[in-house]
Amino acid sequence: MPYNQDMKKKGLLLISLIFVLSGCGQEITLHDMGEIEEGIDAGTEAASEALSTAMQEAREKMEEIAAEDSTDSAEEESSRGILTSKEDIQLTAVDSKGTYSFIYAGENFTAIYTTDNWKIKDSYKITSYSDITIICEALSDEHQIHGLDRESYRTPDDMAFEWQQHNIAYELLPEDSDWKKHAKDVDLDPKDQGKTFYEMYEERTGN
Repeated sequence: MPYNQDMKKKGLLLISLIFVLSGCGQEITLHDMGEIEEGIDAGTEAASEALSTAMQEAREKMEEIAAEDSTDSAEEESSRGILTSKEDIQLTAVDSKGTYSFIYAGENFTAIYTTDNWKIKDSYKITSYSDITIICEALSDEHQIHGLDRESYRTPDDMAFEWQQHNIAYELLPEDSDWKKHAKDVDLDPKDQGKTFYEMYEERTGN
């Protein structure tokens, strides 16, 4: 099997995933990494098979972590919310171009609306699932966003799920990751409805 750039990219992604997993204290069973790294450079068929197996194991572990974190966050943080209604955040239009401001925990946040998209700057700072849902309710009341089918509209709850996935990505990814920089400001739009952070990561990195 000839050497190709896609194989190299997958190898780099695998190494990145292992770094993330080891940083989270997660144990993952993989084929010998020395053999895989040598195989990536050599472009051997055996290395391709080993890499595919390792990638699948890493994928399954990342999805498992995402599911566990989603459940834990929803259960643990829902009781720690500070908001009682959407009026608490004082969502206010700053200009006529879709820029809004709101207040959370005494801090000012910026939300930017463009067609079928809400972008919340520094969204990673807000972690309470119940509060995120209330904020999404306020945003949705101001401007609704279509669902993945482009016919239905997204609900505050599934918008909150996407926000939470960005938070998980921001927490787990290494500091030098380009996608970590993207994850700090959630973009709520139709195409990411219902997707886990790993699915979004794969789409954005082309793997």
